[in-house]
Amino acid sequence: MPRTRNSNIKRRNRRNSTKLRPILQIKPLDLIPPLPPLQPLPSFPPLQPIPSLPPIPSFPPLQPIPSFPPLQPIPSFPPLLSIRPLTRTSNPTIPFSTTSDHKPVCLDFRLEGIEGKFKKFRKLILKGLSYNMSYLSDIGPMYPYASNASEAYFLSRIEGPDKRLYWKNAANLVYDFFSTQNPHVMFFQEMNDRKRISNTNPYEVTLENGEFKGGYQALLELLNGGPSGIIYSKEIPADPKGSYYVYGSFGNFCFVAYSIAKGGNYPTVLTIWNRLVLGEFENFYGNDIGYHGLYQPDSQGEPNRHLGRPFSCVRTTAQANLINIHGPNWPYYASTKLKLVIERYMEEAKERFGDIWNVKSTVIGGDSNDALNILSSIDFNDEIYTYTGKKPLTCCAERSDDNLLKPYRHWGDIIFVANPTRPIELYKPSNTSIAYGQYYVKKIRKNKKKKSLKRKPNERKPNQQNKRHTYKQF
Repeated sequence: MPRTRNSNIKRRNRRNSTKLRPILQIKPLDLIPPLPPLQPLPSFPPLQPIPSLPPIPSFPPLQPIPSFPPLQPIPSFPPLLSIRPLTRTSNPTIPFSTTSDHKPVCLDFRLEGIEGKFKKFRKLILKGLSYNMSYLSDIGPMYPYASNASEAYFLSRIEGPDKRLYWKNAANLVYDFFSTQNPHVMFFQEMNDRKRISNTNPYEVTLENGEFKGGYQALLELLNGGPSGIIYSKEIPADPKGSYYVYGSFGNFCFVAYSIAKGGNYPTVLTIWNRLVLGEFENFYGNDIGYHGLYQPDSQGEPNRHLGRPFSCVRTTAQANLINIHGPNWPYYASTKLKLVIERYMEEAKERFGDIWNVKSTVIGGDSNDALNILSSIDFNDEIYTYTGKKPLTCCAERSDDNLLKPYRHWGDIIFVANPTRPIELYKPSNTSIAYGQYYVKKIRKNKKKKSLKRKPNERKPNQQNKRHTYKQF
């Protein structure tokens, strides 16, 4: 019988198990030799006590730390504000205003109602000026953008250390008018009172020898040739509460500075007049245009953003009424709000002055903020106070494209009288070194029929120009 694979496997396993059998035999337990007995552990020497450490020596009591001098306050830096991006011009030769962000206006007129010994001047042609000189230019902050005022970009162009430079240039422009035009009345807005500027932070106010040297007093000192000879009254309380006015004189001129209390600030307007023609100071009425009910906020608890807008009315001994205003920045309501408030305050001034008002001896000047040229006249006591001509664009140098090679975009600076004798216009200084500006002159094409002459292309007469307008420097 043949062997199979399984039978071979069995045979192999059987053979292997026979070889391992003697190796795997286990001896009996009694044949295993016993283990040696355990030896005792050697004894260790007893632990010795830890020697005691010497006592810690006593230190002398702590002496008090000597007091250091108090740290001086670090001048606060202006907060970072989100300012809308402004595009700068790529042409550095374009002239920009280096005086105020406004332009001054002037007007010739007659006051046919002045009384007393001044009647002889009724037919005299008088000259008036109105100029917003920019309170921020006067303060001269190191970082104008921190103020978030409209003049921020305008003042940021000052590169030198004197941040009041533009205000000084504007004051020189006033001096040019004062010294060459023989003015009779001048109205100034956005002035400061030097005594009320107590801020000594050099980042916020330009100081000279640690003091602020600006304010309306600086303009008076320039016109007078120095502080000597200027007479100031004491501060006289006025409406609204906390406001005041100061009157005085220098040379042949009188002045009234009216300051309104607005928080910790005192917005001021300054009126100067020739006392030889218009008389001495006699009486005063002042109020805040923004305080009137027409400018109160609609919602209860909402702050009134129109406060601090002076209405100043001076009565002189010649019975002249000199009104200086700074209107709220709300141009859409110039005729429905500002006009009514001015007329109402004129009525209150009339009552203050004994219910006497000569309609032919009143001058209204100032910055109305009538950017849209809506306000054209003031009506009072059956008299219309207005101007003649085209009201010039005077506002404002606020953006990089507000340069002197073109008219400004807005109106606002005004002089209203009952009898103007010349059109209202921008003041053109006689001193051409004053970097004030240029005025716009439009050339009118004459619609005359000319004979048709055949000419070669691009051939023109020497005096022919393509330009329809040009600009004159002054």
